[in-house]
Amino acid sequence: GDNLPDGAVYQIVLPPAGPARFTYASAGVRSLLGFAPAEVVADPELLYRLVHPDDLGAFRAAEVAALRGMKPFDHEFRSFTRGGELRWLHVRSRPAPRPDGGSEWNGLLLDVTERRRAED
Repeated sequence: GDNLPDGAVYQIVLPPAGPARFTYASAGVRSLLGFAPAEVVADPELLYRLVHPDDLGAFRAAEVAALRGMKPFDHEFRSFTRGGELRWLHVRSRPAPRPDGGSEWNGLLLDVTERRRAED
């Protein structure tokens, strides 16, 4: 995952009670968003705070729908980087049940900015 061009892999654990947290983020988050993997793991809301405000509602709704149906989460949205640059990202993951009643999401985050610019 650390060698993925223009992308990163991650894992999020959602306990039965309590907030979701990143348990893993590959080195690609540094080139994508300007944050070290350890920063992402230390702050569960860090990447969510970067989502463009106009896209956050749809992002959260798609995430909830995936969790309720235990179906793949596949969504494109705008996100800011640490330096304030706006990028288009495509995220894909799938929730899996955990023995404790929570869920685990293993996912892929890709920079699709160039494709979106070409489409525009």
